[in-house]
Order: sequence, then structure tokens, then C-alpha cells
Amino acid sequence: MPFLTSILRKSFLQSYQSKLTVVRNRLDSIAFPERLKGTIVEKWANYWKQLLLDYQEVIVGVGKDAREKPLKATIIASLCGGLYYCSQNNPDEENFLEKLRQYQNAMSLVHESLHNPASKEHLLMVERSHNSGQLRRLSLGVISFMWLDDFSKETATYRATCSYLKPEWSTFHRRIIDTGFLGQWWNFRRKMTDYDINY
Repeated sequence: MPFLTSILRKSFLQSYQSKLTVVRNRLDSIAFPERLKGTIVEKWANYWKQLLLDYQEVIVGVGKDAREKPLKATIIASLCGGLYYCSQNNPDEENFLEKLRQYQNAMSLVHESLHNPASKEHLLMVERSHNSGQLRRLSLGVISFMWLDDFSKETATYRATCSYLKPEWSTFHRRIIDTGFLGQWWNFRRKMTDYDINY
């Protein structure tokens, strides 16, 4: 069986290398008329031709490295795939507000005597922050943070617009009210687990 896979690998490499040489020959055979030589059109075409050749060399190099070190290639591919999945499932502000509405509707179906005080206070705080315009979202591509600003975006006072009076990064962690990751807002989920148990 290893002999068969090595034969298949060699035939695949030979066919891929032959395709690369065909592409290179076609690119090299492109000739410009005399009136376009030395102009920006020729320079632009040479730039894109060289860029294509560079990318081909990178693909060949990545393929060789993957064959020589398959474990490393698998780990890197898994990490890249995981980051891509996380970025595609990074929740946005609209998703956060949708969760707020869902939890508010769920709380409204339960009698007030059964409301969990922590869940109720958290919902009220988030709702007031949203209504006052202080709620902000910070996205890092794969993870998002909902945090509280001092003022609404529409506030135009000196204290609200002065860059020296903006929230400091050293105290930013105290302003975070929720963390969004893999399509979930985790603090919301934790606070609303037992929203209908009053103790």
C-alpha cells in the first residue's frame, strides 16, 4: 500500500509540475507590440505576471512542506480552520439585542415573584444602557465584547469628545458586560440560566 501511495504522489507531482511549466510558458510567450513596450501597460502586465509566478512558487513550497511535515501542516490547517469558523460565528450587536429581547420575553412569561433578582437586574442594566446609547461593541475578528461607554454617541459635550477623557485601556476590562464567542453571549447565558428561580 505505501508503494501505491508513493506512485500516486509522484504522478500527482509530475502532473502539477507539468501544469506549472505550461502556465509559465504561456506567460513568457506573451509579447507586447513595439508601441506598448516601455509603457505603463507593459509594466503593469509584468507586475501581475511576476505576482502570479510568486504565488505559484508559494503554493509549491507549501505543498512540499506539507509533505515533509504532515503533522505540522495538519495543526496549522486546523488552527486556520478554527479561526475561520470562529470569525464566521462572531456575534454582532444585533445578535446581542436579539438575545436581550428573547430573555425579556421569557422573563415576561414568568410571574414577578419567581424572577431571579440577578437575572432581572442584569436585564434592566443592559436595557437602560442600550436606551441611553452607552452600549458599544468591540470586535476582534474571532471574539466580541459588549462594553459600556460614559456617554451616548450623540453627546457632543467637551467631556464626551475630548480624546484625553476617553476610557483608558487599563480599566477597559471593568466596562465589559458580555463576551461574544462562537455565536453565544456567554455572560447573558450564565446570568439567565435560572431566571425563573427566585433565590
